[in-house]
Amino acid sequence: MIGFMRERFDALDHNFNPGTIHSLSEIGVSGGGSISEGLCKQVGRDGKVIAIDLNTRFVGALDYENLEVREQNLITEELLEAEYDLLHTRFTLFHIPERDSVLAKMVWALKPGV
Repeated sequence: MIGFMRERFDALDHNFNPGTIHSLSEIGVSGGGSISEGLCKQVGRDGKVIAIDLNTRFVGALDYENLEVREQNLITEELLEAEYDLLHTRFTLFHIPERDSVLAKMVWALKPGV
């Protein structure tokens, strides 16, 4: 089952990363590969990438000193106010009925004016 999931995520990355990377580059962020990995490469040693997921088995396999992996449920748990410069999600909100409240939490967690 894990192999199938990895293949599924790889296919999604292959099909959607180019558009995501293009959108990020339009706002001054560039990178390649998976989004967390690309962001780790882009921000370098002085930056920090936080990856949040309910199941961290894939992102947790990445080996970057500037990557912090958090196993967190954004439906039931809060994010800190104004903690993030950038938030990215792909398809997650589509699949959960609580998408409006999770999106509101994400907006709350963005630094103003960034």
